[in-house]
Amino acid sequence: MNDISVVRRPRGVTLIAIYTAIGAVFSLLVGVPQLLTGEATAVALISGVVFTTLGVPFVVTVYGLWILKRWGYKLARGIYVVSVVLGCFSLFSNLTLGNIIIQGITIPLAVWILIYLNRVGLKALFEIEI
Repeated sequence: MNDISVVRRPRGVTLIAIYTAIGAVFSLLVGVPQLLTGEATAVALISGVVFTTLGVPFVVTVYGLWILKRWGYKLARGIYVVSVVLGCFSLFSNLTLGNIIIQGITIPLAVWILIYLNRVGLKALFEIEI
């Protein structure tokens, strides 16, 4: 008789995976076309590289979180640490109302995600090899 215990993904991890997937889709929808259009402007090229470079690890992170893998957990923590740093940089380098509102939402959300991911019980869940 097999005694396989089923580990359920916590709702918070599911929501973080969905939020990260939305970020991945946005990044790739913005970045890939900028790389493929052949625009010669340096800003478009740099923007396309940055958005695409961010989108790919987001996709990998979503998969890792979804299947509760330790590497997905580590990637998520790394992505959201970088997200807070880049968000703060963006906030202070672009003081438009739209950017202030966006960063005012995304920075606290990224901090909450980091706090949530560092909960002891949740960290232990990602230690389990499924």
